[in-house]
Parts: sequence; structure tokens; C-alpha cells
Amino acid sequence: MMKSSDIYQAPGAELRENTLEASKLASISKRFWAMVIDKVILVGLIVLGVWLVDSYEYYWNDPDTVFLYYMCIVGSLLLGINTYLLSMRGQTIGKRILKISIVNYEDGGRVNFLSLIFFRYILFWFGNAILGVLWLIDASFIFGHERRCLHDLAANTKVIDLQNNL
Repeated sequence: MMKSSDIYQAPGAELRENTLEASKLASISKRFWAMVIDKVILVGLIVLGVWLVDSYEYYWNDPDTVFLYYMCIVGSLLLGINTYLLSMRGQTIGKRILKISIVNYEDGGRVNFLSLIFFRYILFWFGNAILGVLWLIDASFIFGHERRCLHDLAANTKVIDLQNNL
């Protein structure tokens, strides 16, 4: 029961700490550089393949086929490494180097692997192949206060900075 002298008192409410602290999220620059590292590794391996195929072109009957085989091997290797890192740690090579990780948005735990692969990667690869500019729309979402790209929203993930979460 409220006393008559308490009628001007502010109502009581439980104050909860914001669970999405900006300091715990990976910065836009770290996310950008992690993506750059991943792309540089991919392009570097492609350039190496072109150089290898071109330098030994005279020894092979069909250098285009050799290059295709090389790209399949490199693609499979890179896909295997990133798939392992994503499933075990929520990281790609670039994210691992910069100490950032993909986690579940609600509880900060490990992301369901199939959801991670489908919603964060496959869906957007096909979307980019069809629309061409989906990557730009996707990336522009990172400037919101939650720093979540469209693929983060689709997969219900966020990217955290592991150095700030110790």
C-alpha cells in the first residue's frame, strides 16, 4: 500500500545493464580488416596458381584444365580451413588473426553451424550472384548502433572482440 506522502515518488523499476555493450562488439575497422585478410589470402592463392600454371605451361597439354584443378584444390583447402574455424570458434582466418568471433546474438554462445553457413554465407553468395549489389546493402547495415550487417541479422549473430571480452 502506498502512503499519501509517497505519491510524488518515482515508480520503482529494475535497472538492467545493456547486454549489447559497444565495447564488446568488434569494431567496424576490425571487421573490415578481417574481411580484407580473408580476401588477400584468397587472391594470393589465385595469383600463385596463375603463376604456377603460367610458368609450367609448356609441360602441360591444357593449362586451363590444370588451373581449374588448382582452383578446386585451393578452394577446397580454404573452404575446409574456414569451415573448421567457423564450426569450432566462429572465426575465419582473418577473424582469428584479429581476435574477433561470430557468436549467437541472444546469448553470446556458439552459433548453430548450419545456420551460420547458410544464412551468413551461402544465402548471400547466391543473393550477390543474382542481384550484384546485395553486398553493398548488406555492408551498409554495419553502421547501425548494433554493428550488425544484414547477414548478421539473417543468421541472428553478432561479431565480438575477444580482446575486450576477457
